[in-house]
Amino acid sequence: MGWDSHLFGLYYEEGNATKAIPLKEIIVNVRIMDAIAKVEYSQVYTNDTDQTLHIYYLFPISKGSCFDSFSAKYKSFTIEGEIKEKQEARQQYIKAIKESKTAVYAEITEHSQA
Repeated sequence: MGWDSHLFGLYYEEGNATKAIPLKEIIVNVRIMDAIAKVEYSQVYTNDTDQTLHIYYLFPISKGSCFDSFSAKYKSFTIEGEIKEKQEARQQYIKAIKESKTAVYAEITEHSQA
């Protein structure tokens, strides 16, 4: 899939089309500590289809930024992200998907940097 670097949010593929999952709510909290800002985003998306989707979450960040945590919630189920080496993280994600487990994978790429 070729991603546009300006895309933001949750997407899934249907045939050859990339479709957005509707964003229903966003909450942003910002804490300023000296010259550093810690920004926390909470977003609510709704799957309006009647199927389980393999989704992609795209979030552009500036080159001088980083993220230190990630969690995804579905009903009462929460997945807490762990920061790992890229290769190890990708292998664990692929293994989990092959085993039909719920998994989340995030990676900073040239497409995610604004």
